[in-house]
Amino acid sequence: MRLHLSLRGAKGGYVLVKEPWQITLYEVIAIIDGDDKPREVEGSESSTVSKGVIYEIWSQANQASQNIFKGYTIQSLCQQRDIYRQENTMYYI
Repeated sequence: MRLHLSLRGAKGGYVLVKEPWQITLYEVIAIIDGDDKPREVEGSESSTVSKGVIYEIWSQANQASQNIFKGYTIQSLCQQRDIYRQENTMYYI
């Protein structure tokens, strides 16, 4: 999946292929880092039990982080940034 198009020429640059409110933070992370699915459990039976426990915990943590990242879009991040800037404006005399 691509998030941008490259335009050549004097007025070239990059353009998003979807609207900012349609692009989730999860999509951006997945494109940069790849899909972060837990790996299959392999090895001896005793190590498989231990790995299985870790696999379950990793799977739950991975799902929780995906749900959080899917809840934010490029547009919502920009809106949060703008609010933060307004709240933290410093005036110098």
